[in-house]
Amino acid sequence: SVAVTEEGDVLAWGYGGVGRLGLSDTRHRWLPAQISADCFGWCGENRRRRVVMVAAGKAHTAAVSDDGSLFTWGCGIDGRLGLGDRSNRSSPHRVKVGTPVRMVSCGNLHTLAVTEDGRLFSWGDGNDNRLGHGKSAGLVLFPVRVMGKISTAKVVSASAGFSHSLALTHDGVLFGWGRGCGLVDG
Repeated sequence: SVAVTEEGDVLAWGYGGVGRLGLSDTRHRWLPAQISADCFGWCGENRRRRVVMVAAGKAHTAAVSDDGSLFTWGCGIDGRLGLGDRSNRSSPHRVKVGTPVRMVSCGNLHTLAVTEDGRLFSWGDGNDNRLGHGKSAGLVLFPVRVMGKISTAKVVSASAGFSHSLALTHDGVLFGWGRGCGLVDG
């Protein structure tokens, strides 16, 4: 489990395998433990980044800070961390999206991020078209923009599931793609 406080601190607890708790080890925690604020770095000269949202997947975790920076940690074997490789990370690492991120969602084997300007990015295991990059995109190790009809809309929210993804646009249109998703993708 992972939670963010009103002050922007991140707490994690539970099964610590593959570093999914972000506490710089793989130990299990029975009680909430704070992830070091140093892991998220500084905004400008004198202010630490405050985390404003967190998301937990099956074996990885993500956080968005108040300046739109995105961080991931945990299992990276299938690229779901978006860090350009397949390595596990036991502490938060910054993901290069290229534009400020507003929200993130962690699925089973993939991750989705919505930017401040309403663009949708995905990465990880592309089987079953869960990334929205085509039938089977293979492993996508970096954030890649989801294209098609959804690319012309402003996305406000997204959710990564087990083998599917959903995204809601500013106009109230729901897009879905991946295995078992009865919606038409964009």
